[in-house]
Amino acid sequence: PKTNTVVVPTYFGLEVASKRVIFLVDASISMLQSATGPKKKGRKKNLKGAPGTKMAALKKELTSILKKLPDTTMVNIIFFNVGPIPWKSSLQPLRGRGRQEAISFVQNLDCKLKTNIYDSLVLALKDRRADTLFLLSDGKPIGGTFTKPADILREIGAKNRVRGAKINCISFGQETPFLKQLAKQNGGVYRATSGGGGGKKGKKAK
Repeated sequence: PKTNTVVVPTYFGLEVASKRVIFLVDASISMLQSATGPKKKGRKKNLKGAPGTKMAALKKELTSILKKLPDTTMVNIIFFNVGPIPWKSSLQPLRGRGRQEAISFVQNLDCKLKTNIYDSLVLALKDRRADTLFLLSDGKPIGGTFTKPADILREIGAKNRVRGAKINCISFGQETPFLKQLAKQNGGVYRATSGGGGGKKGKKAK
């Protein structure tokens, strides 16, 4: 007899099995760099992310997962640079117009200065219905209430101790000890990526 195998969609190699998920995404100027190496000089910056940039790869991957998630999934998207830029104030259903509105939000985002990770995590954790977070960044924290990794780990750990949300972390371009520790501390999975969603699956941070 045939068995129905449920295929869990993946985001940069990490399975997205939760039905109440928030995607936190770095929208700093550094995301305009080439996803494969140094950006060639002399080109005018496209703040929405020209083809071949980290932002272009991110938009492609995030759009792909938004198309694949079931209608029953509740999502929110928070981009961050100077501060958090949420799509909505809380989780929204993908059914109906939600899916296309979420995709449009992703496609139209611009990059700006700074990388405010702390305040974006705090905003995400305020939505108590969300049980899983996916945080992607290509650099160190710059701007916000706390910028030192040790301070962010301490404060987020304290806020999430009772809250209990799983925080998965993705480093874009290089290994990031801070994000690896953030995932480990909050029951999540860590992965470093150089571009698309292929490659090895993420592993629980050790």
